[in-house]
Amino acid sequence: YVHKSGILVLPTGAGKTFTSVNWICRNVLPKNIKVVWLAHTSHLLEQAYETFTENLLEAHTRDRINIRIVSSNPLHENPSSIEVTDDIVIITTQTAISNWNTTALDGKGNKKITAFENYITNSKKTGLFVVLDEAHHAPAYGCRNLLVGGSKDKIGIRDIMPTVYFLGLTATPTYNDERRRGWLFEIFNTEMFTKKGIIYEVDKADLTKQGILAVPNYIQKNTGKEFEVDDRVYNHVVREHNDLPEELVEKLAKDSGRNDYIINEYLQNRKEYRKTIIFADRWFQCVYIKEKLNEKGVRVDAIYTHVDATPNSAEQRNKRTSAENAVILKNFRNNQLDVLINVKMLTEGTDVPDVNTVFITRQTTSPILLTQMIGRALRGKKAGAGQDKEIANIVFFADNWKRLLNFATPNEGGMDAREGKVKGHYPLQYIAIKLVEDLSRKLDSGLVFADKPYLEQIPVGWYETEVLINVEDETNLFKEFIIVYHNTQTKFAKFIKDISQTLSPEWENESLNLELVQLQVEKWIATYFDTGQDNVNKTLDLDVIRIARHIAQSGKPPMFYTFEERDKHNLSQIAFEAVQQRMDDLTIDELLVKEFHSSDKLWQSFYKDYNRFSTAFDAERRRQFIK
Repeated sequence: YVHKSGILVLPTGAGKTFTSVNWICRNVLPKNIKVVWLAHTSHLLEQAYETFTENLLEAHTRDRINIRIVSSNPLHENPSSIEVTDDIVIITTQTAISNWNTTALDGKGNKKITAFENYITNSKKTGLFVVLDEAHHAPAYGCRNLLVGGSKDKIGIRDIMPTVYFLGLTATPTYNDERRRGWLFEIFNTEMFTKKGIIYEVDKADLTKQGILAVPNYIQKNTGKEFEVDDRVYNHVVREHNDLPEELVEKLAKDSGRNDYIINEYLQNRKEYRKTIIFADRWFQCVYIKEKLNEKGVRVDAIYTHVDATPNSAEQRNKRTSAENAVILKNFRNNQLDVLINVKMLTEGTDVPDVNTVFITRQTTSPILLTQMIGRALRGKKAGAGQDKEIANIVFFADNWKRLLNFATPNEGGMDAREGKVKGHYPLQYIAIKLVEDLSRKLDSGLVFADKPYLEQIPVGWYETEVLINVEDETNLFKEFIIVYHNTQTKFAKFIKDISQTLSPEWENESLNLELVQLQVEKWIATYFDTGQDNVNKTLDLDVIRIARHIAQSGKPPMFYTFEERDKHNLSQIAFEAVQQRMDDLTIDELLVKEFHSSDKLWQSFYKDYNRFSTAFDAERRRQFIK
């Protein structure tokens, strides 16, 4: 190849990190070539570090290897600590980007050279091997400028060091748009359709057939718990793309009724779930679940730590040492335990191939974190899981949130190993929450009355957007829906058509400062929409921003999907017939119960419980009476 680069394509759970690290330890480090490992989250950095330390002990390639983990995480080192004597620098992509091509000046007014830039430049003497985990993110604005430059005034690592090696790791290399395919080719000399530049590739179906991967069995359990979402939480999660705030995570972890539901799910399905890892969020949640399972004769223990425990606090008194955790993990590996509960210890040796089930006890907005948790159960019988393992149970616990929060799903977590999203799926949660929000507004006003025909509340379809966004040193791909109603369908279509060729380059940046584009967003809304009619849920600015960022990053408009089952859910027609036929309350109740439980309708997905559905009907019936 013109450049020494390529991509390794393996599905989630197949060991991309282990395969590449093992090869680097045997073929790169013995030649004294420097290694820079780029990943998008702290979790992935720690996974790489653990894998390197394990493989270096086995490889015996050199007497001493200097490894440094660098990110904005207080548990890691900061970028200024990087030294030219480091052999391996494991660093978040965003930290590397922010320490490359900086405009900072020193005391004499000269351009300041960062420790990371100095490390790269000094590597000309030894050679440099760069690994990019989640390589399908390489075409992102910041990442591609770091690696190969390409944008105005941007110099990439390859410009400084043309002999650099680039290795990309991914489970999902395919892009449908030409712009991103073009950048993948530029960076990795890779053409997906001809397989050029792909060093090795195997798909999930082949590995499953060989028994290397187990077949995932996704099970979603609703706790029945309902949680309010105030504006602060909503903005934190939806507008700023963060995970749930820590105080809300703590509230979930302390909810004994919710924890009892999780415990009972295991006890009722113990024979099916067998060897299980439970991902919890707090040490006291671990203790509660452990004690309750112990009472029922389950062999269970927990591993966790407290890195910031206050002296003499409950956290400090319940602190676990690494040695204690290692003993518990060994017991779990040796089948002396049935269940292992852990808190944020995804990378510290928790890879146990013969795990049959993982419990993911709360929803998360991070696709990468979700992928890591799911991957703990995916090892097949040919990968050390035992001859009787065919299925991996992935049990999700979901709650009812009063407002729509963009939680990650298995598809977003990289579980579709060869495809991106090839077709839309119904965003039922989006539709349901908007219907419930509308119903709540009516109840709060004290007047349960429908002010417009019911079908006008049901969307005609939706746009599906995919946007790479950087938040606090971590980059994630967010897939979100723009719900479109009859009154906004032509408006969105015109907006998308008009801006597709005129977007400024800043919209492509995954670290886009939304405050700087707010005036542009307000101008678009004033030009294309009716702020009174079209912005009832106060999210129109978010919808406009998502569409603009999607177009800028992908080079094409988002796909529109029609809600084909819309006309089957005409509550106005049901209310009209009830009024016309002068049905009594008993007859109406029988009609509604039958309708609510009809297998070809989505009422249960929309309203969750019968009382809400019945209230929505009452609002529509009152409109019919007045009409």
